Amino acid sequence: TNGAICQPTINIDAKLTLEEVNWELYDVLEKFKPFGQGNPKPKYLAEGVTVDKIECIGKEAKHLRLVAHHTTWVMRKILGWSFCNENEDNVNWSKQLKPGDKVDIVFEVGVNEWNGNRELQLTIADLKKQ
Repeated sequence: TNGAICQPTINIDAKLTLEEVNWELYDVLEKFKPFGQGNPKPKYLAEGVTVDKIECIGKEAKHLRLVAHHTTWVMRKILGWSFCNENEDNVNWSKQLKPGDKVDIVFEVGVNEWNGNRELQLTIADLKKQ
């Protein structure tokens, strides 16, 4: 080989801006359920997202919560499960990112329900600093 590193690829279903993630999109996604082995949850790519706030959350602070904006000043919360978890496979993204950084994010869209509230939840599948 020519020394190229083989990296697993993620299939992207569409490129979106964070502003395009809304309840209408979610309702369309609902029609494709149930998701599972043969029917993976759609993944979206948002390029050039600006990071506003970075924090590690959870009992052991292993999970990343970004507050970010894209093409407008609408702030979105984006979660990355185990993205603050330092081990040989994972980068602690809270140490890699600072406010103002631009990132490309591959994410899934779901719903977070708590105390009768429903909000769209963006979950990071992959992250790349620009």
